[in-house]
Amino acid sequence: MRSLGFMSTILVSLYFIHFLLYGYLLYYFNLSKKQVRWFLFLIFFILAHSFMIGHSLLHWDENLFTVSFSIISGIWFAFALHLLMALLLGHFFLIFISLIGKKINKKMTGIICFVIAVMFTGYGVINALYPQVKTIEIQLKNLPEAWRNKSIVHIADMHLGRIQGVGFINRLAIKINKLNPDIIAITGDMFDGIPKNMEELNIALSQFRSVHGTYYVLGNHDRRTGAEKLRDILKKSKITILANEVIVINNLMIIGITYPGISDFSEIKLPEKISIETLLDPDIPKLLLFHTPTNIYTKKEDEKTQRYKSYWQPDTSFTMNKKLGNVLQLSGHTHKGQIFPFNFLTHHRYNGYDYGLFHEGDFLLYVTNGVGNWGPMLRTFNTPEILLIKLRGNSDTRTN
Repeated sequence: MRSLGFMSTILVSLYFIHFLLYGYLLYYFNLSKKQVRWFLFLIFFILAHSFMIGHSLLHWDENLFTVSFSIISGIWFAFALHLLMALLLGHFFLIFISLIGKKINKKMTGIICFVIAVMFTGYGVINALYPQVKTIEIQLKNLPEAWRNKSIVHIADMHLGRIQGVGFINRLAIKINKLNPDIIAITGDMFDGIPKNMEELNIALSQFRSVHGTYYVLGNHDRRTGAEKLRDILKKSKITILANEVIVINNLMIIGITYPGISDFSEIKLPEKISIETLLDPDIPKLLLFHTPTNIYTKKEDEKTQRYKSYWQPDTSFTMNKKLGNVLQLSGHTHKGQIFPFNFLTHHRYNGYDYGLFHEGDFLLYVTNGVGNWGPMLRTFNTPEILLIKLRGNSDTRTN
């Protein structure tokens, strides 16, 4: 019922956007002929369904037609949203002009709005193709000497498949390898299901280079495939999946928690010499990898309920995370809304924890906006990032 309600909400929103667009076109261009009105109504009714159809087709089969349709329908959805915002602002502008006793060509205003929407959408498509490196310095209490002035590359939300494929990974690997990271942390949503070209993607992923390896935790999109199956698939890539388990590298504890979380610390697999008491020692520095910027605690419920709560009732108390003591959590998932104005939605939904670095005592959290895209293949006011974290100890200077 929740899934049906979610899909219904999306469909109603799409109807609303396209209905308003239809009305504004009649308003700006004075389209009075009945035949023209009916034709436009039919076109916009079809277009209102295109995004959901494209998304469904891509999950049904991956071929040239479904991939192309999905890309075009996603870009149309973003363009329709941008055009609606431009026309709405244009409408307010026309009202203001009339109030001060001036006149302006309504049709020309509509054309200008259309051009602005095209340019803004085009910028979004280009912006999404070129992730940028963002560098920050983080001071972690009691950081082992071996990790001082070392670096972590953090990426999330690649959403690999036919659309973001081998070429995308190749460009990503070149940028990451130039940074010479000590470890690479991937916090979920590497895939959307299992793409048909998985073997090619696996070979491409093997290009990632770091001193101590690449570590990956599953996100909500990866969970459909499962950790064991992905472990088998990713053998050639040498990417290590941390599924509710701990590893220790040069006295730094790295904890990987699978989405949607755990109900008790006893569910975490520990190395032989590590006890629960050690895990919870407030003085030992830890790196926590978790897909969502939320509490790692979750009740044992069915998957649909867990997904619903993760999206619509996220727990940003971080109570269980903070019990780990001295910890740096790395997360993704939000995409920072990906497309304006959805950034306001993610900021509200995650209580401000949708992007950036946060300090709460010894608990530190960094939420990346992701390196890939989901749905519309574009980003507006939101450049995808490769995060380079430079670690500093207690006595080192931190500049954020």
